[in-house]
Amino acid sequence: KNWADFVVGLEAVEHLASENEHVTYDRILENRANMLGLPFLRTVPESRALVRLACLCNICDPEEGKVVTKHFDSLEAEERSALVKFLTTDGIKEQPAFLLADSGAFLGNALTNPEVGLVSALRMLLKVYQVAAEKFTGTREPIIKIALGRLTKSAQEFSGAVSFQDMPFELVMAETRGHIVPKLWIPVTKAAVLDNLRTQGRELAADLLSNQ
Repeated sequence: KNWADFVVGLEAVEHLASENEHVTYDRILENRANMLGLPFLRTVPESRALVRLACLCNICDPEEGKVVTKHFDSLEAEERSALVKFLTTDGIKEQPAFLLADSGAFLGNALTNPEVGLVSALRMLLKVYQVAAEKFTGTREPIIKIALGRLTKSAQEFSGAVSFQDMPFELVMAETRGHIVPKLWIPVTKAAVLDNLRTQGRELAADLLSNQ
């Protein structure tokens, strides 16, 4: 996998001598799409976004490509549309683009942690994109780097009574970059968990009263 990525990168550098950045970028996406057996339609934003997502997940196997496609398609239409917009903003024709550092490790951790899963991780990424777009409104920088940092580790270790996508976070800004800081407290919203806590509370109160 590392060698394949190296070859793609080397070829991209060579093509930059005779092609513009956008054509070379499309070539990279098309190579990854061919590797995964995914369609790549240059003028279809959703097709471009799916291949870009596959690149972020750092996958090279066609079966893994099917898994990513399945989870991407399971998002609500509004969520998918918003995510497509962010994933296809390249910092060349449309600006600013947000480069989410550690996104490969973040998505990889989400895929292997059954308490998280890719759908919840994609919804969290969408929230990060949306907060970043709001915070950096008016910037003249073509590309803004956002470090996921501890959010990546959280995707690996997360186990809780709520959905991972509901975990609050803060975007800390520093000039033309930022980093994500997950909050330690997590609001409980699942009805079953709340009902269980309510029952436990009543049982505890009953025990205390009976021992008076």
